Amino acid sequence: MKIGVQMYSLRNYAHSEGIEKTFATVSECGFDCVEPIACDYGIGYENTGKLMRKFGLSSFSMHVPYAVTLNGDELEKFRQIFGFDTAVIPYMEPQKFYDCDELKKIIEGAIENTAKLGLRLAYHNHNFEFKRKNALSELPSKFPPLKLQPDVFWLKDAGLEPIKFLRENAANIALIHVKEYGENAQSPCPIVGDGATDAKSVLRFAKEQKHESVILEYESPCTDEIEYLKKSLEFMREAIK
Repeated sequence: MKIGVQMYSLRNYAHSEGIEKTFATVSECGFDCVEPIACDYGIGYENTGKLMRKFGLSSFSMHVPYAVTLNGDELEKFRQIFGFDTAVIPYMEPQKFYDCDELKKIIEGAIENTAKLGLRLAYHNHNFEFKRKNALSELPSKFPPLKLQPDVFWLKDAGLEPIKFLRENAANIALIHVKEYGENAQSPCPIVGDGATDAKSVLRFAKEQKHESVILEYESPCTDEIEYLKKSLEFMREAIK
């Protein structure tokens, strides 16, 4: 199983150091892959993809705004540049998520376009999806073949035990965001393994399920960013041995 990092996590580092140094740092820390976002870092998407590969990094999944999933040509452009096989909807406005007609239009349109390209489609959660019980876990049965990309940080923030949710929904989970939880959602993210998500169980679950990759994500790290990446990766690698 490959271990990657979500590029949204590195937005501040990329802004201050540049995207080339950012990819170099991710590679030097020992990550296998990244999960790109729809950001060209001022150099264009094609150059961003070339730099990613220059430093030996691949992408198995990408966070793609739902507007892009509804545009087959745009989606194909991103697929060709970054080479991912899973397109992940990273966010949907709560009012649209809870509007049955809007949700249906977006998800079914995204399913149609991803299917044409031979891609898998997944949905990444925050905490608002739990304001109605089972609103998230019901998505795959309402919209097959949609899968889930659970974010364990937001599961914890919504009052759930991440590993329990993962086990109960194992058949519908495409991949997982390992994002460590501290005192609350506004606190700096602890090193993976030092927080409240039971990260070791989460990672072992991903291995048991034969997930192709698992993705590290964080908001504000509790320590120097490079130290955070290295120590979190060390824990993650040990957990899946």
